[in-house]
Amino acid sequence: MAPIKPRNETPVGNHIAQTEKEKPRPRSNPFNKSKWERLKIKKTAPEPRHIHGKPKRYRRSIRLRLRARVAIFFCSLGIFLLERYVGFLFQLDDFLDAYYSQMGIDPWQVETSPWKVVAPAQSIHNLTISHQPCPVGLRRMINIHNPKHHNGRNIPKIVHQTSKTRCLTSNFERASRDWAFPRWSYYLHDDEAVERLLHLDFPEFPQLKLVVDKCILSLAAKIYLWQYIVLWMFGGLYVDLNLYPSRFNAATILEADDGLFFTEGESATLSTRFMAVSPRHPLIYYAIEQALAYVLRSRDVGSLDAYQVFGEPNLYRAFSEFTKTIDGKNETAQAMPQGTIKGYGGRSIRVIGRLDGPEQYVSPVFIGAGKSKDYAKMGHRRKRDIEPPTDSCFQRIWTA
Repeated sequence: MAPIKPRNETPVGNHIAQTEKEKPRPRSNPFNKSKWERLKIKKTAPEPRHIHGKPKRYRRSIRLRLRARVAIFFCSLGIFLLERYVGFLFQLDDFLDAYYSQMGIDPWQVETSPWKVVAPAQSIHNLTISHQPCPVGLRRMINIHNPKHHNGRNIPKIVHQTSKTRCLTSNFERASRDWAFPRWSYYLHDDEAVERLLHLDFPEFPQLKLVVDKCILSLAAKIYLWQYIVLWMFGGLYVDLNLYPSRFNAATILEADDGLFFTEGESATLSTRFMAVSPRHPLIYYAIEQALAYVLRSRDVGSLDAYQVFGEPNLYRAFSEFTKTIDGKNETAQAMPQGTIKGYGGRSIRVIGRLDGPEQYVSPVFIGAGKSKDYAKMGHRRKRDIEPPTDSCFQRIWTA
């Protein structure tokens, strides 16, 4: 009979085998193995799984997310650069109309491609740039550029003002900042910017540079002409430096408005101190054309009255041409109506009341002697800038 073995006793060989099994094996470092061994381990390793049994793909999903982020970043950057630097090439509304009335052709029945006869689009930022320092006591007004100032509107969200320099007194600087509405562009044009714009090539106004250089001797006349040119080329809102918005705001100009005007005083003529139009508006075209024709016919350019030739009387004559019907009759020549007024070429303007009326859309910055003091600080001339009588414009052009 074999002896009964105690329960705690185990054979020596089994004990050695059991202790060897219980010893933890050292973990192998995969980086110490060769390339083929690592691939073999990777293929034979069980695929990690979620709690619900779906496979996890760590590395592939991370790569896809990284690529998507990079693609989104570069797409956004590309859209911004296109809008900022190349977007003006696609603003086709700046090239829609070509006006040839100076050549005796109906401007709205021209078959030539508009971009071949209309002045090419210029960068308004480059035209208004200035680095002139300001003296003590004056504040420098900067431009505000919004590349989306068109944004599907007829009248762009642009405000134009002009001064001798970009250095303004505190009163005028506060009023100008009130015109810089949110999400609008604001540009202050000094004398250098005015000269740059008037000396650009305009195929629709071939005599412009000759008339400006030879026949317009008054600085006030150049400013009047510049008002029409800047609205013709860029559109937007021109407002006098001595006005600030009291009840006027960004919502006063409707998206469907093609032009917005006030009347001036008791004369019931359109005011040149506040004008808002879309680019290439026929009313502005007629104002430029008639002013240039008046100067070309003048026999004494030194005695030209800037207000009569370029101011409200000239704008009223342009309005009369704009509202003529097909048979040549003018139905609104006697009185200036309010509301939407249709004109030639299917274009229109909206007159909303008097500039100094009870609605108080805008108000003057100064009333009285304070304006002349601030103008003197900014270097504006107080006397009328008109040369003594000289020869005719025709003689100055062709005998120079």
